[in-house]
Amino acid sequence: MFKNYVKIASRNLWKFKLYSFINIGGLAIGLAACMMMLLYVSHERNYNDFVANANNKFLLATENNFNGEIMRHRYMSYASGPMLKEKSPLVLNYARLQTPYQPVVVRANNIAGDAFTEKNIVFADPNFFQFFSYPLITGNAVAALDRPYTAVISRATAQKYFGQENPIGKVLVYDNNYKFEITGVAENAPSNTTVPFAMVLSLSSKLTMGEEGKYLSSGQQFIGGGGFSTYYELKPGTDLNKFAASIPSMNGEERRKASNDEFFFTSLNNIHLDKKLGDGNLKYLNIISLVVVLVLLLALINYMSLATARATLRAKEVGVRKAIGAGRIKIAYQFFTESGLYAVIAFMVGIAIFYVFQANFFGILGVHIDAQYLFTLRMAGLYVGLLLITIIIAGSYPAFILSAFKPVATLYGTISKSAGGSTVRKVFTVLQFSISVALIICGVIVHQQIQHFQNVHTGVDRNNVLMINFKSTIHPHYAAFNNEVQQLAGVKQTATAQYPMYEGFDMFFIRPKSDGKGNDNESTALPYFSVDSSFISLLGLQWSIAPGDYQELIHAKNTLVINEKAIEKLGLRQNPVNETINFAGATMRIGGVLKNFNYETLENAIGPMAIGITENAMNAWGERGGSMFVKIAPGTSIKPLMERLETIYKKYDAQSPFQYMFLDETFNKLFINETRLASLFDIFISITIMLACLGLFGLAAFMTEQRTKEIGIRKVLGSSVQQIIKLLSLDFIKLVFIAVIIAAPIGYFAMHQWLENFAYHVDIQWWVFVLSGLGAVTVAFITVGYQSLKAATRNPIKALKQD
Repeated sequence: MFKNYVKIASRNLWKFKLYSFINIGGLAIGLAACMMMLLYVSHERNYNDFVANANNKFLLATENNFNGEIMRHRYMSYASGPMLKEKSPLVLNYARLQTPYQPVVVRANNIAGDAFTEKNIVFADPNFFQFFSYPLITGNAVAALDRPYTAVISRATAQKYFGQENPIGKVLVYDNNYKFEITGVAENAPSNTTVPFAMVLSLSSKLTMGEEGKYLSSGQQFIGGGGFSTYYELKPGTDLNKFAASIPSMNGEERRKASNDEFFFTSLNNIHLDKKLGDGNLKYLNIISLVVVLVLLLALINYMSLATARATLRAKEVGVRKAIGAGRIKIAYQFFTESGLYAVIAFMVGIAIFYVFQANFFGILGVHIDAQYLFTLRMAGLYVGLLLITIIIAGSYPAFILSAFKPVATLYGTISKSAGGSTVRKVFTVLQFSISVALIICGVIVHQQIQHFQNVHTGVDRNNVLMINFKSTIHPHYAAFNNEVQQLAGVKQTATAQYPMYEGFDMFFIRPKSDGKGNDNESTALPYFSVDSSFISLLGLQWSIAPGDYQELIHAKNTLVINEKAIEKLGLRQNPVNETINFAGATMRIGGVLKNFNYETLENAIGPMAIGITENAMNAWGERGGSMFVKIAPGTSIKPLMERLETIYKKYDAQSPFQYMFLDETFNKLFINETRLASLFDIFISITIMLACLGLFGLAAFMTEQRTKEIGIRKVLGSSVQQIIKLLSLDFIKLVFIAVIIAAPIGYFAMHQWLENFAYHVDIQWWVFVLSGLGAVTVAFITVGYQSLKAATRNPIKALKQD
């Protein structure tokens, strides 16, 4: 029986090629889109799932309340790991990690030609590979990092530096200063890890590396904030909140008095999507998850709508089967099998589409997903589940409609129009276009918001500003380096800062002096920038209260400037110049006030900040490197200038790569998630409109086919082509107008909620809804109009002769 059902379904598939193409094509496109998005969602929601006992492994972090501002900090002191294990039996194991705050130059065997700038460098405890379940290809996982200045590199890194040679025993030179012996090669880190690595260096090396090594070797023993991500494996069933609350009592009395740390544990499985601790974005992931459902729904609606529309063509077949004894269940099973065949074919076509376009899709998202992740049991289960859901939903409704036909009515040809579910098909059409129009509205507003980000005045002149990162090697020669750069044609001005703009700053605790304006017991954490005397003018920062003598300001000791927001936050008087504040334990004088400007993501309102200005900022932090800002004259040819800048850079640091970035591009990275969301909306909108139009095209083709004789009679009686097009199109256009009315408030509410996340956002304009609605109506008219025009221009004699 089943074989017979499949044979009949196959015949119908070939007999009605257009409708089969629309059904299978629509389902295939929808399923391919769902597969891509399911893969991404699964990948994002299952970070670190490869780690053994991941449910019992946690990152320790702190939360602090500074004058009403809650701050989370994920980095612990060097001693936090061993101290907590020693003091609590709940701790089974720990692992400390540290990554350099900026990319580091690494070379093989001290050969200048083999230098690379590495981002994913990790300093780690010896048990790193066991704790995070990273397998080693060669080397001993237990002993590979048990000595200072040893390193384990990934398979890809080994290939990059040494090709086919065995890297064991060879040397990597870190930051042109420190030599690390390679003691192992590990498999490449999975793409769904919160601890990616190109190379892992022994953490004990840190004790003898520069100023930080001196500090770590001083032996300060406390559990609290520092520079190391510290992970713990805890006993199963540990009460995390109770244990975290007990941690402050494990510190000495002096530390307990000085710190207001509140500790908390975050599961290894949840770190990635934690807004403050991870790199993922749960909000946008939920949006994508919702779109998976909507796209699948649209594809299924297409199929069910067209399948039930053509129900009347199968009515006599159903009548005959029932007349010779077939029950409703058998009839339903037959059509369910037919829908299943269509779904399986569409699924196979969808897999082909998925493999062709998945690299482009993930490129837009800016993510890399390991090829092997595609073939995990989890993904296989999700895709099989997707197929089963498609078969069940796509098959159930048509089978229910078709099996309900009464045999007498079908055999005598008296079946009503409503028997084919025409009302439901209208609802389906409205639902399809409601989703499409709502997504169009959302997409337009998301693009508007990104344009607003790009054009909003942030108080910083970002035009034609180049930032060049330099290493500590240049520090002794910076004056000469800076002078040569200033002499280049096309360079208007240079400045120096400790960090590139929008990529970093220090945090210090500031407390107003007791003068009745502030509270001695309340500290405020303020971002702090250390810059040279040209920084403010180069970036076009404006003074709210200018210093009386700028030269005096930059030469004065223990003096800084603040912004207007800091006056408000610290409770200072309106003109705080010459007031003193407690700045990280030192008394500092306020020398001037800058107008507010954005120095971080536009998702947040401008916050308080402080700037330390010195004539030669390099003396303060130059040994750690820094960032040179170069203001380029308008009209300057960029490529030749870059070549000249690189030549000068290499003159003073031949071993480090020349790294630069433009300030406006760095600024645009602040809203990269929103830019990707806009690109996703473009894809979603294209898919939903394509699916909606496919469905509308199929329904219009069927309806014109059913009304062929009516159209022929109307033409014989004198109806014009325009009248017939209007007759055939009007019902569909009405449905699209209803969809626009439904979609408008949905789109408005969704975008209003989304825009509330940003301190700076566009206002929702009425024309967005009008334009989106007109766009949908135009596309629908073109789709239906094509079929209507074909029917209206057909020879009426042929139409009347048609059986």
